[in-house]
Amino acid sequence: MSLFLPLLLAATPAATPPAPEVANEIVVLGRKLETRWKGHLVKTDGQLACKTKRSTGDAAIDAIGCGAMLHCTLAIEPQMDALAADRALSRRDRRRQMGTLVQTTVPCMEDYRDTAIARLAAARAKS
Repeated sequence: MSLFLPLLLAATPAATPPAPEVANEIVVLGRKLETRWKGHLVKTDGQLACKTKRSTGDAAIDAIGCGAMLHCTLAIEPQMDALAADRALSRRDRRRQMGTLVQTTVPCMEDYRDTAIARLAAARAKS
């Protein structure tokens, strides 16, 4: 074990739990995003864009859903483009491979959403 690890752990402040009203708002916002929001990615004029198919009714929550998709798929955009252009693959295989590729972004999207929802809940609790 590194000699620096205990020093690093001692110097790292413990995360403070959010206030009860913020914690409750985090749950409410997260549930709305998870159960109500639907969106998808499209290419418009060569640019990756997110379209909300079903809104939560709250533009800030919808923006979190799209923000997560855009942020987390930028790294795999070249691979997505290559798959979309690969005519040697059947439509079914292309769709399957695209789905597998997009699944690699799930941890990133979950982290992005969790962080953004916590920030939104804290901001709303202050106002």
